[in-house]
Amino acid sequence: MLGVAAAIVIAVVLGRRRFVPAALWAVRRLSGSDAAPQQTVAANHLVLLLVLGFLNWLLDAAVLFAALAATGQAIPVRGVVVAYTLGQLVSAIPILPGGGGTIEATMSAGLVVAGGTGAAVIAAVLLYRIVSAWALVPLGWGLWRTMPNAHAEQLEPAAA
Repeated sequence: MLGVAAAIVIAVVLGRRRFVPAALWAVRRLSGSDAAPQQTVAANHLVLLLVLGFLNWLLDAAVLFAALAATGQAIPVRGVVVAYTLGQLVSAIPILPGGGGTIEATMSAGLVVAGGTGAAVIAAVLLYRIVSAWALVPLGWGLWRTMPNAHAEQLEPAAA
């Protein structure tokens, strides 16, 4: 899966002239009638978004690998990538807010099937979720507190 994602990023970077206009057309077509009218999007911005999204997945998976290493689990890379992918797929299904245990259960089951031991895998997955999901909340609160406060007269009126 990581190889396919890397191939997509390489194809986007190398084939920008063909890929970016097609992607922009698809975004405009799929955005529907309530989208902003014909806002121009620079091709470099689209490529940057794709690359940053890919890096987000890679670094998130690196957190899972680090959590597994911290608990002493030596699971093959393929098994970790499959369990991580399954966890990401489950997170896309909004059964419970924030995954509510479904992500942890899916990843733990996948990692145990891939060769991990029960208690250590559960500890690693919980550590991964604490670092990758909950540790970002105080960071967001801190950034929110540093944002300048806008007064009501500074805000633009909503378009009717």
